[in-house]
Amino acid sequence: MKKYDEIIKKEVFVCNCCGELIAAVDESDRAAFLDVRKAWGYFSKWDGCIHHFHICEKCYEKMIQSWLYPPDVAEQTELM
Repeated sequence: MKKYDEIIKKEVFVCNCCGELIAAVDESDRAAFLDVRKAWGYFSKWDGCIHHFHICEKCYEKMIQSWLYPPDVAEQTELM
């Protein structure tokens, strides 16, 4: 989630799962977090909705540990 932090006077990313500060927006390229945007399709419970959220690395690790099948992992060889 992106919000404005009154203390540091910057826009920041906050983990939607645990609520912890992830990074200031201008530092987001150096932070480790998952940025998800999903446009739901026809016949879905959320048909026509777009969900967007951020999950910190710690919460992502906890989440995938509960999965029956872990995500595929590959080495990053070039910039995406």
